[in-house]
Amino acid sequence: MAKNWTVQFMDPKDFFYSSTLTVDEWIKKEMPISGRTEHELRLEWAEASNILGADPRFGLGGVRGEPRVAYDIHSDSYYFIFKMDDNGNVFVVSDGRIIDAADEVRP
Repeated sequence: MAKNWTVQFMDPKDFFYSSTLTVDEWIKKEMPISGRTEHELRLEWAEASNILGADPRFGLGGVRGEPRVAYDIHSDSYYFIFKMDDNGNVFVVSDGRIIDAADEVRP
């Protein structure tokens, strides 16, 4: 099922590395919880990545490190975090909601 993805640009942040998962960790954790297959989750990941690539602000440089996945406790769903090589700007791809950078994130 296609989601209504939103791309949010944030100033440089380093708050998320200790409280997020890699994409592979997220898939392994999410499969037994959601009942979805690895293929379905990888398609969701690919869709979110493609949406980010289409955003004109993304042309600022490559992604620094591995993209991360965080859980939004308010909407009970995951979002994807991409930190840029240029100056550490952060893009968040979520399914239509706006993430508050001050919100607590947990894997």
